[in-house]
Amino acid sequence: MDMRFQYGSYDVSNAYDIAEELNTDHKTVLNHLKKFGHKKKLDVPVSHDLIMKNLIDRVSTYESLLKRNEIKSFLKWLIMDNNVRKRS
Repeated sequence: MDMRFQYGSYDVSNAYDIAEELNTDHKTVLNHLKKFGHKKKLDVPVSHDLIMKNLIDRVSTYESLLKRNEIKSFLKWLIMDNNVRKRS
């Protein structure tokens, strides 16, 4: 049973169907999926590993946010030294 989970020749959309096909409990199936790095998101177990494109997108987003903060700090408009209220 482990070899089948390890090599990915299964449909992870429904642990109950897999359990019925293998004649075992669905919790056993979920434990094996978790052991091989799958997580259940929105009721569907998916692999937690990022593909290269997603990893590159994530890193570029972080870098752009850091550069944006270095160029124009968004906190500077929150901190005010002038406590005098202007009249309109």
